[in-house]
Amino acid sequence: METVPTCFCHPDEAAQPVAHRFAAAGLGAVTDVYLGRRPDLTYTRDRAVGTLLLPARRGTVTAVTALPELLRLPGVLRGEVTARVGDRLEPARASNACAGHVHMAGRNSRIVEGRMRAVLGAFRLDVVP
Repeated sequence: METVPTCFCHPDEAAQPVAHRFAAAGLGAVTDVYLGRRPDLTYTRDRAVGTLLLPARRGTVTAVTALPELLRLPGVLRGEVTARVGDRLEPARASNACAGHVHMAGRNSRIVEGRMRAVLGAFRLDVVP
Protein backbone atom coordinates (compact mmCIF):
# COMPACT_ATOMS: atom_id res chain seq x y z
CA MET A 1 0.00 0.00 0.00
CA GLU A 2 1.34 3.40 -0.99
CA THR A 3 1.35 6.21 1.53
CA VAL A 4 0.49 9.72 0.34
CA PRO A 5 2.10 12.54 2.31
CA THR A 6 -0.31 14.58 4.44
CA CYS A 7 0.47 17.75 2.50
CA PHE A 8 -1.21 16.19 -0.54
CA CYS A 9 -4.21 14.86 1.38
CA HIS A 10 -4.98 18.18 3.05
CA PRO A 11 -4.04 21.00 0.67
CA ASP A 12 -3.18 24.32 2.22
CA GLU A 13 -6.21 26.62 2.17
CA ALA A 14 -4.11 29.74 2.51
CA ALA A 15 -5.27 32.54 0.28
CA GLN A 16 -3.23 32.53 -2.89
CA PRO A 17 -4.36 34.27 -6.07
CA VAL A 18 -4.65 31.71 -8.85
CA ALA A 19 -6.38 31.30 -12.17
CA HIS A 20 -6.93 28.13 -14.16
CA ARG A 21 -8.40 27.64 -17.60
CA PHE A 22 -9.57 24.03 -17.44
CA ALA A 23 -10.98 21.82 -14.71
CA ALA A 24 -8.98 18.63 -14.25
CA ALA A 25 -8.16 16.58 -11.19
CA GLY A 26 -5.20 18.82 -10.33
CA LEU A 27 -4.43 17.54 -6.84
CA GLY A 28 -4.71 13.95 -8.04
CA ALA A 29 -2.30 14.74 -10.88
CA VAL A 30 0.23 16.26 -8.46
CA THR A 31 -0.05 13.19 -6.24
CA ASP A 32 0.45 10.86 -9.22
CA VAL A 33 3.60 12.72 -10.28
CA TYR A 34 4.91 12.66 -6.71
CA LEU A 35 4.37 8.88 -6.57
CA GLY A 36 6.01 8.32 -9.95
CA ARG A 37 2.80 7.57 -11.84
CA ARG A 38 1.66 9.13 -15.09
CA PRO A 39 -1.22 11.51 -14.24
CA ASP A 40 -4.57 11.41 -16.04
CA LEU A 41 -5.11 14.95 -17.33
CA THR A 42 -8.50 14.37 -18.87
CA TYR A 43 -10.30 17.68 -18.62
CA THR A 44 -13.76 17.35 -17.15
CA ARG A 45 -15.04 20.82 -18.05
CA ASP A 46 -14.03 23.75 -20.22
CA ARG A 47 -14.30 26.70 -17.86
CA ALA A 48 -12.25 29.38 -16.18
CA VAL A 49 -11.79 29.47 -12.42
CA GLY A 50 -9.83 31.70 -10.10
CA THR A 51 -9.30 32.86 -6.55
CA LEU A 52 -10.08 36.42 -5.56
CA LEU A 53 -8.41 37.82 -2.45
CA LEU A 54 -10.70 40.13 -0.49
CA PRO A 55 -8.98 43.43 0.33
CA ALA A 56 -7.80 44.21 3.86
CA ARG A 57 -7.01 47.58 5.39
CA ARG A 58 -5.20 48.53 8.58
CA GLY A 59 -7.48 49.24 11.52
CA THR A 60 -10.14 47.76 13.76
CA VAL A 61 -12.99 46.12 11.84
CA THR A 62 -16.39 47.74 12.46
CA ALA A 63 -18.31 45.99 9.65
CA VAL A 64 -17.57 43.21 7.18
CA THR A 65 -19.62 41.39 4.57
CA ALA A 66 -20.56 37.87 5.68
CA LEU A 67 -19.61 34.93 3.46
CA PRO A 68 -23.24 33.84 2.82
CA GLU A 69 -23.86 37.18 1.09
CA LEU A 70 -20.89 36.60 -1.23
CA LEU A 71 -21.91 33.00 -1.92
CA ARG A 72 -25.20 34.28 -3.36
CA LEU A 73 -23.35 36.15 -6.12
CA PRO A 74 -23.05 34.48 -9.56
CA GLY A 75 -19.99 32.27 -9.98
CA VAL A 76 -18.88 32.18 -6.34
CA LEU A 77 -18.12 28.54 -5.52
CA ARG A 78 -16.82 28.81 -1.97
CA GLY A 79 -14.66 31.03 0.16
CA GLU A 80 -13.75 32.31 3.57
CA VAL A 81 -13.99 35.71 5.22
CA THR A 82 -11.29 35.77 7.89
CA ALA A 83 -11.87 39.31 9.20
CA ARG A 84 -14.42 39.65 12.03
CA VAL A 85 -15.96 42.70 13.67
CA GLY A 86 -13.62 43.77 16.46
CA ASP A 87 -10.50 42.29 14.83
CA ARG A 88 -7.45 44.53 14.61
CA LEU A 89 -6.06 44.18 11.07
CA GLU A 90 -2.41 44.83 10.41
CA PRO A 91 -2.09 43.49 6.85
CA ALA A 92 1.45 42.70 5.84
CA ARG A 93 2.89 44.40 2.80
CA ALA A 94 2.57 41.21 0.82
CA SER A 95 0.57 40.12 -2.21
CA ASN A 96 -1.42 37.61 -0.18
CA ALA A 97 -2.50 39.99 2.60
CA CYS A 98 -6.29 39.83 2.63
CA ALA A 99 -9.49 39.72 4.65
CA GLY A 100 -10.47 36.41 3.06
CA HIS A 101 -10.89 34.86 -0.36
CA VAL A 102 -13.49 33.44 -2.73
CA HIS A 103 -13.16 30.86 -5.49
CA MET A 104 -14.91 31.91 -8.70
CA ALA A 105 -15.96 30.14 -11.90
CA GLY A 106 -17.34 31.09 -15.29
CA ARG A 107 -17.40 30.03 -18.93
CA ASN A 108 -14.32 32.13 -19.76
CA SER A 109 -11.84 34.49 -18.12
CA ARG A 110 -13.80 37.61 -19.11
CA ILE A 111 -16.88 36.32 -17.29
CA VAL A 112 -14.82 35.40 -14.22
CA GLU A 113 -13.20 38.83 -14.19
CA GLY A 114 -16.62 40.50 -14.31
CA ARG A 115 -17.84 38.30 -11.49
CA MET A 116 -14.78 39.16 -9.43
CA ARG A 117 -15.50 42.86 -9.93
CA ALA A 118 -19.08 42.24 -8.73
CA VAL A 119 -17.74 40.53 -5.57
CA LEU A 120 -15.38 43.44 -4.91
CA GLY A 121 -18.32 45.82 -5.35
CA ALA A 122 -20.42 43.84 -2.87
CA PHE A 123 -17.66 43.27 -0.30
CA ARG A 124 -17.64 45.74 2.56
CA LEU A 125 -14.84 46.08 5.08
CA ASP A 126 -15.16 49.12 7.35
CA VAL A 127 -12.31 49.90 9.73
CA VAL A 128 -11.43 52.66 12.18
CA PRO A 129 -7.84 53.63 12.98
